Amino acid sequence: LVPKRQAAPVARHLQSSGGNAVLALHGTLATGRNGFLAVVGEVENTSSSSLDNVETVVELLDSEDRLVQVESALLELQNLNVGDRSPFSVHCRVDSGVTGYRVRFRTLLGRALSLRIVTP
Repeated sequence: LVPKRQAAPVARHLQSSGGNAVLALHGTLATGRNGFLAVVGEVENTSSSSLDNVETVVELLDSEDRLVQVESALLELQNLNVGDRSPFSVHCRVDSGVTGYRVRFRTLLGRALSLRIVTP
């Protein structure tokens, strides 16, 4: 059997937090197959101190930008020193009603981390 490809959700509402961002997002890519979604990308620590146990949070949205599902995973690097970059990937099962996603970051204890979007 050939795996069934599905249209991948598009990134929506990715907004920078302002000038004092703790992290810089260097792009995301979403791919879907057989009812599963993978959102991958890279983030950089732009703060003045190291960060531990940073969690990537992917919010899945429907066609009217309503929140449908939330999934998360830790960055590949457990300790993110100043200037370090880490890949991230969040994998989840999704239904056909998901058309978009947002990405945000937080500490494992739940504190939101400000974000700056870096465009190529």
